[in-house]
This record gives sequence, C-alpha cells and structure tokens, in this order.
Amino acid sequence: MSSSAALPPSAVHDDISGGIRAFFIVVTIVTVLSVSLRFWSRCTRRNAARGAGRQTQRLWWDDWAALAAVPFILGLCGLAFAMGHYGLGHHAQFVETKDLLIFLRLLYAVYYVYDIGLFFTKVSALLLLSRIFPWHANAKWFNYTIVATHCLNCAWLAGIIFGTVFMCNPVQKGWNSMLPGHCGTTLHLWLGSAIPSVIIDLIILLLPLPKIWSLKMTTRRKVAIIGVFVIGYSVIVVSIGRLITVVETGNSLNSDITWQVVHLAYWVGAEAPVTILCICLPPMAVLGRHLANNYFSKMSTIVRSLLSSNKDTNGTAASRSDYGQDSQSQSTAIPSSSLKKGADNDGYSLESQESSAHLFLHEDEHYYASARANVSYPRLGGGGTTPPPNSGDDNIRVDSVVTVTQRWRE
Repeated sequence: MSSSAALPPSAVHDDISGGIRAFFIVVTIVTVLSVSLRFWSRCTRRNAARGAGRQTQRLWWDDWAALAAVPFILGLCGLAFAMGHYGLGHHAQFVETKDLLIFLRLLYAVYYVYDIGLFFTKVSALLLLSRIFPWHANAKWFNYTIVATHCLNCAWLAGIIFGTVFMCNPVQKGWNSMLPGHCGTTLHLWLGSAIPSVIIDLIILLLPLPKIWSLKMTTRRKVAIIGVFVIGYSVIVVSIGRLITVVETGNSLNSDITWQVVHLAYWVGAEAPVTILCICLPPMAVLGRHLANNYFSKMSTIVRSLLSSNKDTNGTAASRSDYGQDSQSQSTAIPSSSLKKGADNDGYSLESQESSAHLFLHEDEHYYASARANVSYPRLGGGGTTPPPNSGDDNIRVDSVVTVTQRWRE
C-alpha cells in the first residue's frame, strides 16, 4: 500500500511510534489496576459483611463482564506493540512489503479484539446500572430502555464483525492487499464502529439522570449527584473524540495507513480502558473507606503523636536541664494538712482542705507546693456542718481546685 503522493526522501526518518508505545504501556497498567482494585474492593466488602454477621454480597454479572473485557484490552495493547515493529508510526511508502503485510494482518486482528473488548465494557456499564437501580424499583420505561440498549449493543457488535469480515472480496484480501479483488474503504468501517458506539454511550450516560432527578432531596444535591455520574462516565468524551478523528482522517487511512492510523490509535486504545476505569470507580469506594479507616487514619494518628511528643520534649528540655544530675537526690519534706469548716453566703456548709509540702533539690534551691480544694453542700436544718448521710452527688459541689507552685533561689 503506497501513498497517493510521493513523499520527499527525508520523510523516511519520520517516526512517531515512541509516543504510542508509551501510551499503551500506561493503558495496560490502568486496565490491570482498575480491575484488580475492583475485585479487591468486592472481597473487602464481603469479608466485612461476614464479620458483621450479615449476608455476604457475591460478585455480580457486572464484575464478570468487566473481567471478560480485560483479555481483549490487553490483546489490543499487545497487537499495538507488535505493530510498532512492522511500520506503525512510519510512512507506508518507506515500509518494506513483507513488514507491511504483517502490519495489515495485525490491524485486521485489532478490529475484532477492539470491538469485542469495547462490547464487554458497555455490557458491564449497563449491568452496573441494573445493580444500582434494582429491576423491581424501576419504572417500566427504565427497564425496557436497559433491555433495548443491551440489544443495541449486541446488534452493534454483530454488525461491525459482519462488516469487517465481508469488507473485502475475497475475505483474505482484508489482511493481504496483494491478492486480486476489491475492498471497501477503511473510513466507512471506522465510521460504522464509531457512530453506534457514541449513541450507546450517550444512552448509558443519560439513562440514570431522570431517576436521580426524581429522588426526594434538594436541587443542589441532585445536581451534585448528576455531576458525579457525568464525570464518572467520561468515556463519552473519548467516543466523540474517536468519531471526530475518523471524520478528519478521511480516506488517508487507505493511502498511508501506517502513519495515519497512529492518530486513531490513541482514541482506540483509550476508549475501552477509560470505560473500565469509569465502571470500576464506584465499586472501589468500599476499598477506599477500608484503607482510610484501617491504615491511613492509624498512620495519621502515629504521625500526630510523634509530632506532639517532639513538641513536648522540646518544651520541657530547658526546665529539665536546670536540675542536672543532682535531681536524683530529690527529697520531700513531710506535708502538712489542715481542714477548715464554715459557711458561705448562699447558706451552704463549706469545707476547705489545704495541703502544702516543702521540696528541696539541692542546697541552693527550694520549692514549695500547695493545693486547696473547697467542697460545699446544703446545711442541715440544725445548722450542722457535716454532710447529710447518703446525700449523693446531687447536693455536693466542688467550687474550685487550685494548685500553686513557687520557687525561691537563695
């Protein structure tokens, strides 16, 4: 396959394959992490429910549909890496014929792997809506729309596979352009895949919005939840971006396929993984709360305690250094204590307990510590000053507790 217009010889050095390789590495990591964290979150929820004595929640069909999409997404990434060795990112005019034939075979496999992987991601998204909004709690139009969207998704997959198989006559010419025969345009094939995909994504995005708007809550909260759904299913942006890129690329896919397909490869490689990420984020909320409560909160508590202990150590280091080693010889004099009784202005009997002690650390430093506590209770009718028996705590009050420490240096 050669370009319609000859390129200058300097174009042989054009190479944009490095960026697409790095992109598919990121796509692979995002896909594996998203599904792994989803299943980890599901298992965490089941264990928590079992520990609380509740009925455990099993993995549901939306989880298995998301898992079924993973091999096809990873297969797409593997095909992209292989295509990088056989001309992807270079002009087809400068790619050897044998490499170009291998490239076309790999591209032909991409059509199937990509469409099937995208099909399972849409199935998982629809099943996620069925799990969030149970069948018995929905209006008939909602349930019928979900069923119709499932049928539309299946029809899209069957149509795009049928179109890919019979795009060329004979069929073998689809991956071997050297054979005699004729093929349809690659642009029409890509448009036939992109337009229904955008329609299905729009239905999945808009379907839950009327349900949310009918909930009994404030308008502000409704708008916030709708915003979460719209942002969460951001794959619609990728679907529209792929459609626009297909239209802009036009028939150049037929003339310089190894070069022009790179611009499409970014959108094609992102669509299914972004869908996987969107549908895996809601189930991962349970895992996020589990990690926050069991690990992050403990770590923050440890950090705060370390900071507070360091602060206390720095605040008391200066006062402790005054004592030196002589602080080991600290002795305390026998404390003196006195008990005083009387009456206050409110007619309450008053008892005041006062204690004091003389502390000396070494010969030129003396410390005096004193403490006083005042306790009052209603006076008896006879004017006694002893508390009534079995009076309880309701009739006794502590007015104040004062501790004073004084220091003199001779």
